Amino acid sequence: MNSESQTIKDFGDQWLRYGDNEGFYGSVELFSDILFPFIKMGQIRDRRVAEIGSGTGRIVNMLLEAGAKHLVAIEPSDAFEVLRHNIQKTEKVTCLKITGDHLPAYGDLDYIFSIGVLHHIPDPKQVVEAAFRALRPGGRFLVWLYGKEGNALYLALISPMRILTKHLPHFVLSFLAEIMYWPLALYIKFCHITHHTQSIIRDKKLRNCLSTESLKMFRPTIVMNTVGQ
Repeated sequence: MNSESQTIKDFGDQWLRYGDNEGFYGSVELFSDILFPFIKMGQIRDRRVAEIGSGTGRIVNMLLEAGAKHLVAIEPSDAFEVLRHNIQKTEKVTCLKITGDHLPAYGDLDYIFSIGVLHHIPDPKQVVEAAFRALRPGGRFLVWLYGKEGNALYLALISPMRILTKHLPHFVLSFLAEIMYWPLALYIKFCHITHHTQSIIRDKKLRNCLSTESLKMFRPTIVMNTVGQ
C-alpha cells in the first residue's frame, strides 16, 4: 500500500470512529473565520461549489448553511457513508467516492474548497489541475493548509510526541486524548471568560472616560463659546 492509499485508509478509520460535527467545530462562524479575508460568506450563496476531501461532511454542511446552490462532495475513504449520512440537504449535494484528481471537468463551478487536505497528498499537482478544469472561467480554488509559521511552540510539543504516539494502538490514543481534553476544555473556557471580562472592563473604562475627563475637556469650550456669543 502506497503512502496516499494509507493516508486515505487512516482518515477513513478516523472518521468512522468520530463522525459527528457538533458545536463550534461545525459552525458557519468557524468557516467564516477560515475563509476570511479571501471569501465572504455571502459570496457562496446561490453558487455551484465543490469540496475535495469532505470527510464526515463538516465543511459540506457549512457550505450548505452559507447558501450554496449545489455542491459536489469528494471523499475517497470508507467514511463515504458517514458523509452521506451527515449531509443535511441531500437534494443539493452530489457525493462522489473518488480521489481529488478524478474530479470531473464540469467547467462551471464557482468555487472549489480543500480544507486541510492537500498537504496529506504526496503529489497534489494532479488534484490542483483537476480543480481548475472543473472551475468556470474566473472561478476560485481556495486551499487551507497546515502552516509552520506561528506554530513553533505547537510543533515543538507535538513532533516529539508523534514519535511515540504513531506506534500506539487506538484505544491507548483515545484514552490519552480523553485525559488531555478536559484541561484543554477548561483552558478554552477560561480564555473566553477572560476575554469577556476584559471587554467589560474596557467598556467601563471608556464610559468613565467619556463621563469625566472628556467632558471636562469639552465643557469649558462650550461655556466660552456661549459667553462669547
